[in-house]
This record gives sequence, C-alpha cells and structure tokens, in this order.
Amino acid sequence: MKFPEVTKAQRENAAVAAKVMTEERLLKHYSVAATRLDEAGDREERLAARQEIEKYEMALAAKRAWDRADPYKKQYSFRPPEAGDNLDKLPRLLELYEINDVGCGGLSPKEVQEEYGLWKKKYDEFIRRHEEAPENEQQAKFFQFLESFNIEVGDVRKFYKLGTYERERRTFGTYKGDILLEPVGQEDFSFVEIKAIYEIDENIQEVLKEALYQAAMHVVMACMMHPMPIENTVEPPQATPPKKRSKSPENASQAPPPKKKSKSPKNAPKATRHYKRRVAVIALPVLVSRFGVVEFDLDEKGNITNFTIAAGKNVIW
Repeated sequence: MKFPEVTKAQRENAAVAAKVMTEERLLKHYSVAATRLDEAGDREERLAARQEIEKYEMALAAKRAWDRADPYKKQYSFRPPEAGDNLDKLPRLLELYEINDVGCGGLSPKEVQEEYGLWKKKYDEFIRRHEEAPENEQQAKFFQFLESFNIEVGDVRKFYKLGTYERERRTFGTYKGDILLEPVGQEDFSFVEIKAIYEIDENIQEVLKEALYQAAMHVVMACMMHPMPIENTVEPPQATPPKKRSKSPENASQAPPPKKKSKSPKNAPKATRHYKRRVAVIALPVLVSRFGVVEFDLDEKGNITNFTIAAGKNVIW
C-alpha cells in the first residue's frame, strides 16, 4: 500500500494509534473517518477527514505488520549479521575466565587442538594453493574438520536455516548460521561463526568480537523460533483472604478497611525458561578462535530478559 505524502507528526500519531489500539478498534475509527468524508460539506472538512483516513490506514498497516512479525523482529531491529553495527543495543561483553566445554560431547579447546593435526596439514596445503579462498569456502573446510571427529556424539550442520525475513510482505532472504553443533537426544546446540581473516593485525580483536555477537544473536533467534517447552510455569499470586473482623463494640464504629485488589492474570509473572548456549568464532586461515557463552531467559511470548554474553581470550591454534 502506498500512502499519500504525510507529515512527520501524522506518522507519529499513526504509530501511537497502532501501538495502543486493537485492529478492531482501528477499523472502527477508520469507518467513522470514511463516513465523515462522505458527509463532509466543505473543503476543510474533507481535508480533515482524509487526514484521519490516512492516519488509520497507516496505523492498520503498521499493526498488521507488527502482528505478523516474529518475536525476534519485535525486539531487535537488526539481523544477526548486523549485530556488529548495533553493539550499543546489546549487553556489554563479559570476560569468561574458563570454558570447559565448547562443543558436542564435552570437547575442550585442548582436545580440539589435539585432534586436528591431520586436517591442518591438508588445510595448509590447500591455503598454499589458494591463499585468499573466500569465506564460504573456509566455512566448508572447517565444517569437514568438525564433522570428522564430532559425528559420533552429535550432528554438525552447515548453513543452518533459522527462518526467513520479509520486505514489503515478500520473503526477501533467509537467516542462516554458519555451523551448528547439535548433540543427539539433547535440547542443546552451539553456533560456530567463521570469518575469513588473512593476516593478524590490530583489527582482529574487534572482528572476532563482532562475530561473537553475531553468533550470539543466531542463538537468540534459534531459541525464539524454536523455543523449548516451559515446564515450570509461574502461577499468578493469589489474593490474601480478608481477616474476619471482630463483632465487639470496639470495632463497631470503625469503617471497614478497603479491600485489596488482587493482581489480575494480565499482570501476573510470565513463565520463563532459562537458556545457556555456547558460541565460537574461528578466523581462517590464520586459525585464531574465541569461545563464549550466551545466557538469557525467554518467556512464553518470546520476550527475552537477563541477557548476557561472556567470552574467553583468543586461542591461537
């Protein structure tokens, strides 16, 4: 739908209307404005009615777009690959002093390094022939490495599809994570982000940090799109029954105390589920990595709280 030229104030009013009104109520206001336009007697009345119609058209479009949006889009205005440009909207990176488990089956960084000797020999030969292999090719090579020793304890998935995003109500693209490590029979997974970095310089720390945030937002999106069932729901608080008043003359002249309003289910705490997931970023072909942990709570409506991201120091392989 194309809207006529409107002022900034009109757009702001439409946004407010979309936020506070239901679609049914917006439709009623739109119908009233349309009737006013039909019955308008002069130019000023017609202009005012048209502006009202435009306002509610915009509000309805915004409301419907909001209702169609997934939980991730309702809370974050950027896609996971754009996390590095939106660090001010995300929690500060905390320092993690020890990471004992970075993948499926309890593999530690030390164990990973011990296992990859044969793969690295072949990889080094490949890099000598193709010094600046593109990032997607680097992803494929590292995927082969992970798959070679992780297959018995879990699945290694490449370019894991998280969902689609739209523009103008059409599917415009797909959210994908580089590599997903998924233990068999467990509600757990780890995201690995691959970045092509051809030399170690002063910028590598910032690149790894931004990639770590990208992996973290892939975790957030995956949990929002495919939430685990919430088993321990939080019951709404019960109202305290009023105390029985004495019928003695001492209390007879006193006015009864005001009744306490019980909290309605609308304001009751929402049931939540706690998530803790591992993330990693690997810079290839320089083979520098950084491991991290993402934690947050997610309620039944997809709202995220207590969001933290922590990471250890760089590991040079």
